[in-house]
Amino acid sequence: MSSDSDREELFLKILTACKTVTKDNILEFSRGLEKKYANEKQFFRTLPLRGHVGLPTDKMAMSLVPEDLPLEPEIAATRTSPDGNCLLNAVSLALVGDETQMSLLRLLVAVELLLNCEFYIQHPRFTSFSSADHQEDKLFSLCLTRESDKVYVDTNRSKEDAVWSEALIATKSKEWSGFFHIAALSTVIARPIFSAYPNCQTWIRDFLHSEICPCEIQNVVPLELLFVLWTRDGNLDNTSGAWYSPNHFVPLYSTGKGGISCSKEKEIQPKKHNQETVPVKSAKQRKRPLTLDGYFGSQSSKRKKEK
Repeated sequence: MSSDSDREELFLKILTACKTVTKDNILEFSRGLEKKYANEKQFFRTLPLRGHVGLPTDKMAMSLVPEDLPLEPEIAATRTSPDGNCLLNAVSLALVGDETQMSLLRLLVAVELLLNCEFYIQHPRFTSFSSADHQEDKLFSLCLTRESDKVYVDTNRSKEDAVWSEALIATKSKEWSGFFHIAALSTVIARPIFSAYPNCQTWIRDFLHSEICPCEIQNVVPLELLFVLWTRDGNLDNTSGAWYSPNHFVPLYSTGKGGISCSKEKEIQPKKHNQETVPVKSAKQRKRPLTLDGYFGSQSSKRKKEK
């Protein structure tokens, strides 16, 4: 069977969970898929994440790249297909230089979310960022896709059901991805992913603009950051006080000789489930003719801290 067929079968199993098939059966099936695609996953983990270098750029994304990335000033944003698969397309481009691995990455993300559900429920980013102003449960809800947030509310805030819903979304082609899918992708490819968010002066940006580390790696491997930008396909809403609303992902890379400005190679220690996200390190200032502040000004910072 192809990854498309396996993904469809997993989708149907999750969709009918507790009706025609138990969660234990789904987890057993997922473990079988993990074993089946172990070689493909290992292959992804050996690639240098430079497949997208030199490909056509995305002008809108280029204008939205924030200035506080741990990259050299000359940054390029690679164009991805705006078809709902953009996050997986972005990672596929970085891995192999095209979008052909999107379907398999979707399947591996779904399997990862199912088999390590508890880790994603208690993701270190929630515990490290939560405070009196930003409660952990609210952060969790904000990170869910719209459909999964509805599941979260309808199931009396069951985080397990919400993460399973995110796994279900991962099995469906052309479905928008979010924070949990980025976090799962980091483990699938065994590299930290820097979730780059445009500078729009909102507190949610402080949460999302961060390096997301893998959940668990069996072998010690060199760390190589993949940068993914929350951008837009289409125009920005320049209404005064409007929220920045991303609807697209693209991969970023440095066009300069230096590459990542803090490029000392680190290592992932095996089986560390409490791996924390890394705070942003500022790089050299970059000048651009267009920024989000030009559209929204300071109004966006005055919005209520609610969905």
